[in-house]
Amino acid sequence: PPKVIAALAKTRELFDTLIYPAKVTSRAKGDLYAQTDGVVRKIFSPLGKRVKKGDPILRTQHNDPVHEYAAVIIRAPIAGVVARLEVTRGDFVHKGQKIASVADPATNRLQIEIAASDLARVTTGLKGRVTPAGATQPISIEVVGISPWVDPKNGTATGELKFLAQKEKTVRPGMLGRVTFRTGIRRGFLIPESAIVYQNQTPFIRTIDEKNIAHFQKIKLGQRARGQVEILEGLTEGPTFLARPSPYLPEGAWVALAK
Repeated sequence: PPKVIAALAKTRELFDTLIYPAKVTSRAKGDLYAQTDGVVRKIFSPLGKRVKKGDPILRTQHNDPVHEYAAVIIRAPIAGVVARLEVTRGDFVHKGQKIASVADPATNRLQIEIAASDLARVTTGLKGRVTPAGATQPISIEVVGISPWVDPKNGTATGELKFLAQKEKTVRPGMLGRVTFRTGIRRGFLIPESAIVYQNQTPFIRTIDEKNIAHFQKIKLGQRARGQVEILEGLTEGPTFLARPSPYLPEGAWVALAK
């Protein structure tokens, strides 16, 4: 009899993988603006310094040659870290000009754009992982909110995710990353596509009984990925099936299993 390579039908954990680009944002962020025209006379809190609410960030003073104006102290609107400093000492600023920002790293969040077709699978409470650009280790995250509005331009809804572990030193606002979710977790069969044969476009798998007799078993195919295909119907756990291409075998053919 012809020798064939067979495998035992076993279920395994299967899942669908969803991948989205993500951006780190800060929910607690305060922008600072010049209150009058003037010159930056002193910077108390340089870029990256941790500050408390009300701490001085910088001082400006009007440089009118005729009138003497009091100096203006611009203070942190929230506790956090000086995230942006858009002026240096000696710069002239105009009233209303944005000059600095303070952000709280403890409130860092991720934002992703979820395809409308995935909204049934990506729900609040779903956990996943994100790998920030330049990082080697993923960070656990969880979906905490999804916008009910789908942007008609790109067909997506905005999702907000929180970090399940504080990563202040490695995750900062503005960073990009890749979020991965596992959805549709289930038990099922995943076999090589090479194990499938077709008769009039109907898929079959060839099973081997205890007497080494080959039988054609009709199956229903699911998703394909990397040379593997999920079997939705027609296969049960336990029987042996031909796992690799072999010469044509009719129904009831006697085979020998290769070791």
